[in-house]
Amino acid sequence: MGRKTTSLVLATGDYEYLKSLTKQRTIQAQVVIRAHILLDRSNGISIRDIANIYDISTNTVRLCENKYKEGGTD
Repeated sequence: MGRKTTSLVLATGDYEYLKSLTKQRTIQAQVVIRAHILLDRSNGISIRDIANIYDISTNTVRLCENKYKEGGTD
């Protein structure tokens, strides 16, 4: 049996904020990728799929998600 894919629940207003980050040209690429990771997780995309899309490790995706859960978008 496979694992159940759960989605990340974003706080009110964070979806729009993260979406705006992905469209800015004056911020670091690393910040844009993190915003994409959180948006993808909120849309129910699995950790493994996100790691493959952005060519990063699954641990990086988990770390990004855990940091969001601990501190939000700050």
